Amino acid sequence: RDLDLTKYKFGILTEQTEEPSSKRRRLRPLRIGLDVSNWIARAAHGNGAMLVDDRHLTNYGRSRLEKGEETKIDLLTSEENRRKYIEACTQRVLSQIQNLQCMSQANVIVV
Repeated sequence: RDLDLTKYKFGILTEQTEEPSSKRRRLRPLRIGLDVSNWIARAAHGNGAMLVDDRHLTNYGRSRLEKGEETKIDLLTSEENRRKYIEACTQRVLSQIQNLQCMSQANVIVV
């Protein structure tokens, strides 16, 4: 169910119970627990093309792979691609969390 978090931007109104006769109210910050596993899976799937090894696309490259001919440059390139992939996935998930936090001004707890 969709919920508009912008109306909770300044917090949730609660009654103060220190003085029973007092009707003063205070704002309690909104806390949101997030399960980001779906966001992680979506980011991993969306950036999966970064992990494609170009050698799989040509006959020459496939024959080199079958023979186990990997040069130092190939190994460094694949390691660099993995690092960029992890960075892109992490950046996407973190930006979604920060966007939600900015939109609602809530305390976000990642579970």
